[in-house]
Amino acid sequence: MRENLNKSIQKIIKENKYFSSEEIKIELEKNKINISRNTVINILHEMQYDYRKPIDKPLLTDKQINKRIEWANEFLNYNWDNVKFTDEASLWIGFTGKRWVDLNTDDYNLCVKHPQKVHIWGSISVNFKREIFIFTENLTGNKYIDILKDNLKIEEGVIFQDDNDPKHRSLVVKKWKEEKNIASLKWWPSNSPDLNPIENIWALLKNKVKKRQNKTIDEFKESIKECWNEIDQEHINNAIKSMSKRIKSVIDNKGRSINY
Repeated sequence: MRENLNKSIQKIIKENKYFSSEEIKIELEKNKINISRNTVINILHEMQYDYRKPIDKPLLTDKQINKRIEWANEFLNYNWDNVKFTDEASLWIGFTGKRWVDLNTDDYNLCVKHPQKVHIWGSISVNFKREIFIFTENLTGNKYIDILKDNLKIEEGVIFQDDNDPKHRSLVVKKWKEEKNIASLKWWPSNSPDLNPIENIWALLKNKVKKRQNKTIDEFKESIKECWNEIDQEHINNAIKSMSKRIKSVIDNKGRSINY
């Protein structure tokens, strides 16, 4: 009986994985199977199913997939300990995450219609000083050069990495890097944030900032800097040391997105 019930539930979610537990219950009733919604939930949990929002991954073209495989094979045995990973991200003042609430009280956030936003540029590397810079202007090639001029510190033997954002690859930036003799990673596959360990550090930073109560943009910027400095270097080192596993996963997954 239970085995047939499990098969019936699996069949329903295979046909439509977006069904809620209540909708699954209704579908079961159509087949003369009457159980409570809580029983449906318990069975799904026992079968290792969880009802949650999927993780967004970039939609990769065939060309991008092939380039990821090519890149992964080329850098399979690369030493990432001497690479400085860089990237930009954006944060909005007042953004929040999930939290526990008392169901007997109202819980809400007071927010403005168009919250203020800041952009951050950062760099990480194994056992080297990390850097962060906060700005509000739109990023252009010239702005990117200004950020690198004032914030990028390349130690001897360290390789600079950035992705294929058009601003990063603009002629003016390319020329500036050549003039400054910046040793850069040979190339980086397009549309591949899952390969950059700094993305994991951005997620950690955002989770820390969410817990702060910031009322002004200055408080917000200060919180970002404080939370950045609170991140343990061990987290950064571990994220970078996962590169070999990421690359193997790309190869095993035939170039498609990986769970990082």
